Amino acid sequence: MLVGEMRKKNKYSINLRMLIGQDLAYMEKEDLLSLFKNLLLRARDQDDFIEILYAMCEVGSAKFRILVRGLRNILERHIRLMGLDRMKMVLLYVSRTSPGCFKALLDQFGDIIHDILVDGHFNDIIILILNMSILNEESAIMFVDAMRDTIRELAMTEGFKHFGTVLWYITIMKKPNVAKKLFSVLLDIISGKTSSLTDLADMLFWLVKGDENLGVYGAELLKDRILSLLEKASIPDIAGFLLITSKHEKLFNKIWGIINPQLARILDRGDLRDRLQALLSTLKVEIPLKDIQRSLPYQHTGK
Repeated sequence: MLVGEMRKKNKYSINLRMLIGQDLAYMEKEDLLSLFKNLLLRARDQDDFIEILYAMCEVGSAKFRILVRGLRNILERHIRLMGLDRMKMVLLYVSRTSPGCFKALLDQFGDIIHDILVDGHFNDIIILILNMSILNEESAIMFVDAMRDTIRELAMTEGFKHFGTVLWYITIMKKPNVAKKLFSVLLDIISGKTSSLTDLADMLFWLVKGDENLGVYGAELLKDRILSLLEKASIPDIAGFLLITSKHEKLFNKIWGIINPQLARILDRGDLRDRLQALLSTLKVEIPLKDIQRSLPYQHTGK
C-alpha cells in the first residue's frame, strides 16, 4: 500500500471514530440504525467494516442486538467475505468487549461463522477458545456451547490422545470450567475414539493432576464407556487401569465406585480374580480383590 493511501485510510478511521464515538449509548434505536446503515454502505473494505462493527459494540448489548437484527442483510454480506484470521480477530475482540454483544453476534450469524471456522483446523478453534477464555471466560464457555457443531466437526479427524492433551492444557491454564464445557461437547467423540481402559485412565490421571474436580467429572462423564470397556477388557488392561487411577486417591475412589459391582461379577469367572491379583501384586498395587463386594465401594488411601 502506498504511503498516501495509508494516510488516507488512517484519516478515514480517525474521522469514523470521531463520528460514532459520541453519545452512542443515548441515541434512539432508529437513529442508530440509520447511522450504522449509512456507515456500512460507505465501508470500502474489510478493515472499515470491522471498525464499524467494533463501534457497534459501544452501544450496549440490548441496542447491539437490535442493530444486528435490523441490519442483518448488510452485515451478512460483509461477514461472509471474512477470512479465517479476520473472523478469529473479531470474535476475540467482541468476546472480550461485551459478552452480551458476543451472544447476539453468535445468535444472528452462527451459521456463517461456522462456515468460516470449519475451513480451519481443530487446533485453530482450540487456540481461539483458549485465548478467548483468558480474555473473558464467560464468553469462551458461551462460544463452546453455541459452536458445538463446528467444534465437533473439526474434532472428527483428531486422535483420542490429542483430546486429552487439549483438555489438560486448558486446565493447567486455570480454565477448568471451559475444559468441562468442551469435554461435555466432545464426550461421545472422545468415548468412541478409545478402545482401551489404560488409555482412558491415562487421560483422566492427567486431567486430575491439572484439576482434580475435572478428572472426577471426566470419570463420571465416561462412566458408560468405562463399564463397556471393562466387560471385554484383558487382565493386563484392567491392571493398567487400576494402576494408573490408584495414583490419585480422589480419582480412584470415584473409579472404584463406578466399576465395583461389575468388576466383582467379572472376577467370579474362572481364575480371573487370582490372575488379576497376582499382576497387581507384581505392579505393587495394593487392592484386596478377594474382599471385593458388589454393594460396598472400596476406599483407597493411596499416595
